[in-house]
Amino acid sequence: MLDEIVKTIIYLVSFVIVIILAFYFTKFIAKKSNLMSRSKNIKVIEAISLGNNTRIFIVEVLGIIYIVFDNNSHLLLLDKLNRDDVDVQFRDIEIDKDNFKNIIEKLTKSKDSTNEMLSNKRKDK
Repeated sequence: MLDEIVKTIIYLVSFVIVIILAFYFTKFIAKKSNLMSRSKNIKVIEAISLGNNTRIFIVEVLGIIYIVFDNNSHLLLLDKLNRDDVDVQFRDIEIDKDNFKNIIEKLTKSKDSTNEMLSNKRKDK
């Protein structure tokens, strides 16, 4: 009886140790992956999925913007543009909470005014 309890405790402890090791190993791999994927010279500006395994990427490489088509079997360069010729808004702009609140208020006000215009048009008909 005592042997079975000891075995059960050993199994549970080893299971917990394996789970903890897996957790920290996953964090370690994720951190290494993020460090390797960061680049000062290459940025994916935008990506859009067009269906199963089909995407279009806008990528900036050394100040030149490439529009690339990917369908998992090959890549196709659609266009090449100079950075100066294109107005690109990057997603990594930090937005503080007050600015975000103002943006949301403007969006809700414009939504309300649009709803009023639509209801007025329905009344006119």
